[in-house]
Amino acid sequence: SRRRHARLFSDWSSDACSSDLFCYVAAQVGIWTLTVPYVENALLGIAANAAADYLFWALIIYGAGRFIGTALMSWIDPDRLMAGFAAAAAVLAVIAAVAGGRLGVSAMVASSFFMSILFPTILAGAIRGLGPLTKSGTALVYMGGAGGVAGLAVMHGIWTVSSITLAMLVPALCFGVVVVYAMVNLKAAKASAPKYPGVNSSAAPLIYG
Repeated sequence: SRRRHARLFSDWSSDACSSDLFCYVAAQVGIWTLTVPYVENALLGIAANAAADYLFWALIIYGAGRFIGTALMSWIDPDRLMAGFAAAAAVLAVIAAVAGGRLGVSAMVASSFFMSILFPTILAGAIRGLGPLTKSGTALVYMGGAGGVAGLAVMHGIWTVSSITLAMLVPALCFGVVVVYAMVNLKAAKASAPKYPGVNSSAAPLIYG
């Protein structure tokens, strides 16, 4: 048991999965936290409570995306769908960073739809096939949650020295990391060799990243 845990925590793919979640959480927390000030900057003269409505609708869209994305997984491989959703979110974040105004606001709000399935899909792929190591693997991946603090700090720094609009490039970069993770995961799915002793090869974890 001790040997298995040592292998789990020394496995670069497990660390990479945690890093991937780090980037996703950084993007999500950054976008949602800065939605109201972004809207106030993009739509000059808008009241604070009206700007907050955009965050409300972003959360509604996020919830809808979770249901729709889950349904799509019945026909589309989860990692392939994750790659597509993350790519779409990255494009929308770039639009928010470059365009500003109503177009930027619309892109920022719409990105929540494509963020919806990323967290659970990353986590599910990380712990798949871990068997008795599932709890340890989950704990390792959840360490990536610190990305929310780090990502927001970087975005605030860019906002301070440049603009809140340009700060949206940080989430775009983070979503790009998720795309790479998903694509490598798809490639890794073709491998049949077990990664951990005692785990059935057909259930080998897809946690490459």
